[in-house]
Amino acid sequence: MARMQFPESEYMKAQAEEKRLSVLKYAGNTIPEKYREAVARFLSNAEEYAFNTGKVPIHFIAGKHYGDIPYLFICESGAQQSIDASVAQVLSKIRQHALYYVISQMQVVTLPAMDRDAAVRILEQYGRVSAYPGKLAVVYFQLETKDELYLATVPLLPKGDSATQKMLGDVVWRVAHPEEGAYKRFGGLLLPRARTY
Repeated sequence: MARMQFPESEYMKAQAEEKRLSVLKYAGNTIPEKYREAVARFLSNAEEYAFNTGKVPIHFIAGKHYGDIPYLFICESGAQQSIDASVAQVLSKIRQHALYYVISQMQVVTLPAMDRDAAVRILEQYGRVSAYPGKLAVVYFQLETKDELYLATVPLLPKGDSATQKMLGDVVWRVAHPEEGAYKRFGGLLLPRARTY
């Protein structure tokens, strides 16, 4: 039996465009235009995870152009073995298909903004950040292209009065500097290995 095809209405087109524009808020002007839609879709999916489950899993996408369907890699857990296996899979796909970008995300806990001495005192008292009652949940997002590494540290906030549903806070992207020590785990998937972050 032949499948019936219905023409896309102007209303449906307008709705699709409105949704596309609404997720672009996640991309920001720092990100090169050719990657903005891929980044926006990635972060929109992360917020959907946060809303439905209260957390954001570690995962990566890698692709050639924003219009292509990218490869998706999800870590089974935050365990180092799972992360290492996912990174190895991403590197394998990059070599096989000459991919142009990788976007990754990882949820962590961190201390609120404070001076170094206060942070040291907290770590001495509690032993680790996750034990500190005033810790903050954040999501690290990273876009790596052949030319640059872009980072965003985004607060994971409660959604209204819900105890489990979360939403992303403000997303502000920046270009990483070569001397930065942060985000070593996922950096260097596309950029030369000699360049460390």
